Amino acid sequence: MRLLRCLGKRAALAGVPTYIEHFSKFSPSPLSMKQFLDFGSSNACEKTSFAFLRQELPVRLSNIMKEINLLPDRVLRTPSVQLVQSWYVQSLLDIMEFHDRDPEDQATLGQFTNALVTIRNRHNDVVPTMAQGVIEYKETYGDDPVSNQNIQYFLDRFYLSRISIRMLINQHTLLFDGSTNPAHPKHIGSIDPHCNVANVVRDAYNMAKLLCDKYYMASPELEIEEVNASNSEQPVSIVYVPSHLYHMLFELFKNAMRATVESHENSPRLPAIKVMVALGQEDLSIRMSDRGMGVPLRKIERLFSYMYSTAPTPQLGSGGAPLAGFGYGLPISRLYAKYFQGDLQLFSMEGFGTDAVIYLKVGVCPQTRDGGGHRTLPEPPVCPPGAVHRLSGAAARVQQVCVAALPGQPGGRGLVRPQHRAQEHLHLPRPLRPPRRPGPPGPTHGVSPSAPRRGLASQFSGLLGQCGRGGVPASPPWWHLGVELGGGWGSPCCLLTPSPLNLPPTPGGAPHPSKGLVLSQ
Repeated sequence: MRLLRCLGKRAALAGVPTYIEHFSKFSPSPLSMKQFLDFGSSNACEKTSFAFLRQELPVRLSNIMKEINLLPDRVLRTPSVQLVQSWYVQSLLDIMEFHDRDPEDQATLGQFTNALVTIRNRHNDVVPTMAQGVIEYKETYGDDPVSNQNIQYFLDRFYLSRISIRMLINQHTLLFDGSTNPAHPKHIGSIDPHCNVANVVRDAYNMAKLLCDKYYMASPELEIEEVNASNSEQPVSIVYVPSHLYHMLFELFKNAMRATVESHENSPRLPAIKVMVALGQEDLSIRMSDRGMGVPLRKIERLFSYMYSTAPTPQLGSGGAPLAGFGYGLPISRLYAKYFQGDLQLFSMEGFGTDAVIYLKVGVCPQTRDGGGHRTLPEPPVCPPGAVHRLSGAAARVQQVCVAALPGQPGGRGLVRPQHRAQEHLHLPRPLRPPRRPGPPGPTHGVSPSAPRRGLASQFSGLLGQCGRGGVPASPPWWHLGVELGGGWGSPCCLLTPSPLNLPPTPGGAPHPSKGLVLSQ
């Protein structure tokens, strides 16, 4: 029996390169906060989510695994990076086990949810493990500005991909695990439709205060002020993921407390940390001001580098939460803000203090569970024309010509592989008509990429029409035109056009019957 299991595992591992090569040809499907909200609140159907995730997760995993393989060999050889690679390989294999399973089988749906929980737990330590890999690389080969820039670009994309994958997994597992969170009964998965920003600020402050008291035996006080431009009598609340906001605020509080305590160690009283929460028509802004003496202007961007930290590096497995050390707090916090079209910026006055500002995009969504108009995040913006990878000369002009032709091509794809090795390696766009939306390598059933949208409605309705509630059909959450967010400012965008998923074939190969579903466009 052990021999059979070993042979089966080897056979599965042998198919991993084929899976990666196949699924990496397709672009991830970007989802907005409104789509997460609409699907989870009114059209939550486990079969629909299962059909989407078993196609989408291999695409996202394969794309980022392909980029990992483009890292310099010196980075790939570090034990920590190899460990992270093995986690991604195993997670891809776990998802592929469900690629041909029947979504009508309740046992299959339950096993899929359990598999997602296993994958999420497996990747809990990806950030510190990858950080350890970067440290191992620096200790062995030293600092190289060109390599550092390429690693910075890759890690931005890698961690943003991790955030998006965990968001998808959390939404599915929290919506369909068969239980309601008693502490947050009104949450839609991990999204709070009425996220009280001041409460999250206080929670993050209290946790950072515990750490600061533990390390320094002192901590500054908190002063918080709210400004609601639309209704001054109401506290500021938006539709957001509280855990994302908490992570950003917690990291900022740790930095502010450490700077304040270390710069006023001889003062009888520590100056307070002041937080201003302001809600306008377009932006929610959170400004955190400290009196930690600030940093020079030339060091501001360095604070967002994964290769830089002002504190000693902590050891993995040493126990306890470090106050600082890996240097990942600010760059990953900025990625959390950028994930839903926001940003995080620092404004410092050397000799006085620093203001850290979180910007979150907001709008008014009239369709919520209770019919009220609450703040939510808008759709991702359309990628600007001519947005290509940072190449120069003839290569950039060739890419601009190719990418400009993509939007008019049904099923077209404009993802250009980033370059992590030498500048002379050019990665031009793939053909305008890619293979069908991902199925396992080999014969597949599905919709032709060149099929008109009218035909897609009848294809989708057979699977999704059963999931509507109260006569309202469930619109597929992946049908969306948008842009997958890149790394930092000036990073390339990915131009996306409709890429319909393959649907499970009906008995006898007949097309799914139409139930009058009209795709929203």
